[in-house]
Amino acid sequence: MRARLHETEAFEGESTAVKRAPIWPQIVRHRKQALQVIGLTVGLTVIYYIWGVVAPSYATTALKIDRGEALWAGVAANIVFIAALPVWGKLSDRIGRKKVLWSGAIGSAVMHFPMTWLLKDSAWQLAVGMSVMLVFIAASAAIVPAVYAELFPTSIRTVGVGVPYSICVAAFGGTAPYLQQWLGTSLGAPQVFNIYAVLLLVISAAFVFTIPETKGKDLTH
Repeated sequence: MRARLHETEAFEGESTAVKRAPIWPQIVRHRKQALQVIGLTVGLTVIYYIWGVVAPSYATTALKIDRGEALWAGVAANIVFIAALPVWGKLSDRIGRKKVLWSGAIGSAVMHFPMTWLLKDSAWQLAVGMSVMLVFIAASAAIVPAVYAELFPTSIRTVGVGVPYSICVAAFGGTAPYLQQWLGTSLGAPQVFNIYAVLLLVISAAFVFTIPETKGKDLTH
């Protein structure tokens, strides 16, 4: 589908010299925006790993919840997640990107420990905990592609978003399972990992202060 799409007029209007400029000098030139992408991503990538990826597995292995019931709890929570995405997207067009990003980061940070404590030994607790967290995670997930793109001019937009985002997800999301295993099993301090996740969400919330509000602005620049 992507291969058959035409480029936008704004992109086609860029000069050949700008299009073919080396990648890293462009990223260095836009290092502030690249750092903002990383800052906005650190909390989202780790909290999504915890609640969107590992929660059903943790429920079956550590809490001994039936695998089938845990699977359906995860399915129900992800249906809630999918339903929440367009709601947050529409809300961001009404009240602005920054307010929605704050809602997602702060809401996830505030609810992380209560939903962790809720999760005991039943599938309904897993479904509720995942659903609540994924609703707040959806706030960021729904709009960060637009937010990231709106930080960069047309000539550097794809590379400017892709490189720092990939580095951040690899460095923080990619190491999350190993860090969680090491802190929880080897050191016997699982709450340290939870504190780490919340601190990253606070960092992401703080980075929202650094970005411009781009709601309703023209992207052809």
